[in-house]
Amino acid sequence: MSITGDLSQKNCTTLFSGLITSYTDTYFFRIENGPFLGTASCDPLQITVQDSPPSPRIEISGDLKEKESVTISCSASTPCPHSPPKLTWNLQQDPPNNIEENTDRTFTTKIQKTITLSDTHDGFTISCSATYPVNEGREVKTAEERKTLSVSCK
Repeated sequence: MSITGDLSQKNCTTLFSGLITSYTDTYFFRIENGPFLGTASCDPLQITVQDSPPSPRIEISGDLKEKESVTISCSASTPCPHSPPKLTWNLQQDPPNNIEENTDRTFTTKIQKTITLSDTHDGFTISCSATYPVNEGREVKTAEERKTLSVSCK
């Protein structure tokens, strides 16, 4: 475990390694500094350890009509921004992965592509995979999402 946050800035970010699902429980923050001890017993923290990563999300902005341009994005929750998931899909090879900070101070990894729709896209299935490094990068866990396009005539 390593504390990466700055308590004086009210940032208690902590990195846990080697977690297993049986560690799911309610925890309390405790500060120990010489003879001074403090436990935040009135404000417990529920930690849920999952063995499988969350599925990525595919979003399409715009009308699914022939000759219309749409932006297709795939995003995945990024609980560890220093070790983000790698997103891949069948729309392009090696897309640039961008990490964005959300308003709630969590992070999301995202890829996107703008395409102009044609009749050949009707029935096309977009597949996006999020591959998360686990066990300090020695292994990976992958989750996938699929969405089939239904393109209508203009």
